[in-house]
Amino acid sequence: MNEIRTYQTRLDLSIEQAALLDAYAALYGNAERSLFARLSAGESLSVLKRGFIGGWGITARQFNALATGVRGKIASVKEVRGRLIAREDYGQVEAPPEETSARNA
Repeated sequence: MNEIRTYQTRLDLSIEQAALLDAYAALYGNAERSLFARLSAGESLSVLKRGFIGGWGITARQFNALATGVRGKIASVKEVRGRLIAREDYGQVEAPPEETSARNA
């Protein structure tokens, strides 16, 4: 059996450093959601790139990171959705634990 380990880092930040990281996280998250919405609407990634770089004040490298993350999330959901649909077709989907326990009560 494979052993799973989780690592985390606790940063010792000043108030100013924490505020800066919080602001960057908010910008990144908003840009990511905006990119997802526009890609979902059918806009071309290559057309969006120039507008995002200027409009969000990010670098090309940051845009590429956003695009890679969004495309990965979309691909992941599509893959999982396909597996769930296949399982439903064969009657292999089980009820969530709270529903199962409610029926047995």
